[in-house]
Amino acid sequence: MKIKTAFLFLVLLCFVCSNIFAQDFGTPKSNPSVVTYTDLPTLEQRLAWNKIHDEWLQNDFHVCLKENNLILSCATCSAIFLTVDFSIDSSGVVTGYQVVREKMCGSVFTESLKNCFLEYFLNVKFPEGLRNMIFEITIGNGLKC
Repeated sequence: MKIKTAFLFLVLLCFVCSNIFAQDFGTPKSNPSVVTYTDLPTLEQRLAWNKIHDEWLQNDFHVCLKENNLILSCATCSAIFLTVDFSIDSSGVVTGYQVVREKMCGSVFTESLKNCFLEYFLNVKFPEGLRNMIFEITIGNGLKC
């Protein structure tokens, strides 16, 4: 009787321990449904994104910096960028977003700078190749110092 009880206890202990060690304690996992620039399968999709990003960089990026009294320089602020997951629907409209990473001169973005960076992308109509996906992109710029 004691042997059976000890054996059952041992089996139960092994089962409990195996479940504890099999648990995931907050290890970050990438979301397989998120598509990054490098995941885009066609040149056409990459060129479509490049066109959108280049237009923003040329027309809005420097305006956002100026409105927030920021200047890119190797001495004080070498990089300002925001990595965002945009949920884009079938009509090319952003239906939601999540900021994944932000860097503004070594600190986090102010709300006004974040809103300025995001405004263009929240209002642009994404082309067909960039629809029906969660698209993770980095917007901003940095200097090679």
